[in-house]
Amino acid sequence: MSGNIIVGINESAPSRAATSWALDHSGVDNAEVVLTHVMTVTDSHDAHIVSVASARLADHAHTARLAAPHVTVSSELRVGDTLNELIEATSGGAAAIVIGTHKTGFVQGRVYGSRFIQLAAAAHCPVVFVPSSSGRSSHTGVVVGVKGVELDRTALAFAAREAASTGSRLSIVHCWTLPDVADETFTAHTNRSMLQALRADKTLAAAEAIARAVEPALTIRTRSIRRPTAEGLIETSASALLLVLGQSQHEGSAGRVLGHTVHDVLMNLAVPTAIMAVDAPAYATAT
Repeated sequence: MSGNIIVGINESAPSRAATSWALDHSGVDNAEVVLTHVMTVTDSHDAHIVSVASARLADHAHTARLAAPHVTVSSELRVGDTLNELIEATSGGAAAIVIGTHKTGFVQGRVYGSRFIQLAAAAHCPVVFVPSSSGRSSHTGVVVGVKGVELDRTALAFAAREAASTGSRLSIVHCWTLPDVADETFTAHTNRSMLQALRADKTLAAAEAIARAVEPALTIRTRSIRRPTAEGLIETSASALLLVLGQSQHEGSAGRVLGHTVHDVLMNLAVPTAIMAVDAPAYATAT
């Protein structure tokens, strides 16, 4: 990755998992890892709390440097609302922001809480959510979900580069379903199913071409799955090193709102999952 990798830090096992992920993925571009902790305005007025928070952050950074001496690690202590400050931290050209959570996702296990799903909608760079127990030793491959090739171009490039940097195979997955049609004959249903399958194959072929343009030597597998999108992606990525998704959001009364697929995947988080930012610049399709 080029640009800094920001890691949201608090005193938790998921934060340590997020730090490890960032150190492992700083990549050939030698991205700097910035460990970022946010304290409330009230706490910032207490010198003792500030001192303790600063010391813990420095200790976390020291541990990270020992774990990955080749990676440049820095730390930042910010003051304000945690979500807003993390969003603001991504506005300076960050490569990604990494957040840890419990393996059960945002329903049962909370580190920052379910409100932080909205970080994926508002951040200015890709957001990577890392479950605390996502061990690399038993996981292989990078999975990217595609819906429309143009919408998912950035996700495809991000996934291709991550697969190449980890020496992994890239799996490109397109999920689809057929809406029910009343009184439809078997023949009509079969024809409609075949047409949709052909469209899926066309989407996957175009997606593979984009990924191949980014990383020509990559081993790529494509999969067309007739299942609801979130279900298919969760099942397909169960043993992956990383799942990558493009944005599926809309504007709500409170600003950007995540689409159902991204929301449902994050609510059932099982592997590190990267969500692309809508306003992030698209990756070039050539190395």
